[in-house]
Amino acid sequence: MPMKQVLIYIIFFSINKNMSAQIQKYYFGFEFGISKEFIKVNSNDRNYFDCKRKCWSDSDDFFKRNGTTNLSFGIIFNKNLNIELGITRMFLNRTAQYSTIDLIGPSGSLSTSGYYGSRPQLKWNLSFGKQFYLGADIFYTPQIQLAYMYVKNETDTIYNYEENYEIFKYSEFEKNLSTNQIFIGIKNKFETHITKNWKIHASLAYNQGLLSNYYIKQEIQLLKDPKTTFYGDKSSRLSHAFVSIGFDLIISQKGQ
Repeated sequence: MPMKQVLIYIIFFSINKNMSAQIQKYYFGFEFGISKEFIKVNSNDRNYFDCKRKCWSDSDDFFKRNGTTNLSFGIIFNKNLNIELGITRMFLNRTAQYSTIDLIGPSGSLSTSGYYGSRPQLKWNLSFGKQFYLGADIFYTPQIQLAYMYVKNETDTIYNYEENYEIFKYSEFEKNLSTNQIFIGIKNKFETHITKNWKIHASLAYNQGLLSNYYIKQEIQLLKDPKTTFYGDKSSRLSHAFVSIGFDLIISQKGQ
């Protein structure tokens, strides 16, 4: 065997042996919870373009639109340093609603309109943290998270839509900005043992999107007075917060 390959083998073996010696235990985790997406609303004249309470109830299909599940594999090193790789299944919601009740009255058939779409996505998470013992068999692990999500948009072209009614004209402009979404965030994990090898935990996390995913602009123009136009526009970085509960199966390193 050439000397160069021998040296590479020795170095790799030494690093691998040293890493193994540093590992205290590893674990497999599962958690489920709900998420809340934060969308930047730039304008919403007279609240015509944010009509969840008037158009659709927040309680309708709540868990279908906001539920999350996460599978993870983690390693705890000496000094309680922690690294965790996870995959999260969550739902992304996109809406462009409008309400014109003030214009044509609550009995009008076109007083509310728009769409509300929801579809599942997968997000990969890499977390780094340190575990702290709080006493009474309770552990706290703050983590820094890096995450990635590929969002397949229905179209990569600019979307324009227009509706003409007796009293007003509705216009909508939508643009998809990025499919590769990158996040940075924090996660706070509180856990306690229920058996020697099982832990139950509760987590609170927030992920900030670094790239905008889409932009939507809406307009309602009065036909009797074309100069009177109401505007609504918003953009989303897919930033979201998580609240979840779950379980970890702790597996000690051999020899411990």
